[in-house]
Amino acid sequence: MASIVPPVIPLLVVDDEPALREMLEILLSREGYRAVSAPGYQVALEAIAQAPQPFPVILTDLAMPDGSGLDVLAAAKQRSPNSEVILFTAHNTVENAIAAMSAGAFNFITKPFEPAALAALVRRALEKHALVEENSRLKAQVQKGSPASELLGNGIPYDLLILD
Repeated sequence: MASIVPPVIPLLVVDDEPALREMLEILLSREGYRAVSAPGYQVALEAIAQAPQPFPVILTDLAMPDGSGLDVLAAAKQRSPNSEVILFTAHNTVENAIAAMSAGAFNFITKPFEPAALAALVRRALEKHALVEENSRLKAQVQKGSPASELLGNGIPYDLLILD
């Protein structure tokens, strides 16, 4: 019998500050997610590479002693272009924000941040991830020639649709 409880979504949290990592783990678990924690760039790369499925959302510090959050972003996008990455930093500059967004970050925020605002940002990133995944799935069905009934779902039968 299939479980009616939805699976817990794993999110990767990357920061060299143990207190911030712990706070993010608590925040994310209260929101119903499972936080996978990485204390820096190298461990994050291993987590990205070894995860059974790509992380849908990754939260990473921009500046860490062993590497950059931009490099975490690049590794995540290489594994799955659909992963959404939220970068945060205590060193807010326009240049940092432009670099992050140009590299494909979902968003760029400054520490300290409001937990509620970050939780809302994570929800939006997950919504975008789900939409992109669904779009990819539908495109694949169209390309392989799936019948229109599979694409339209359980609404009006496709042969009753009137197209102008």
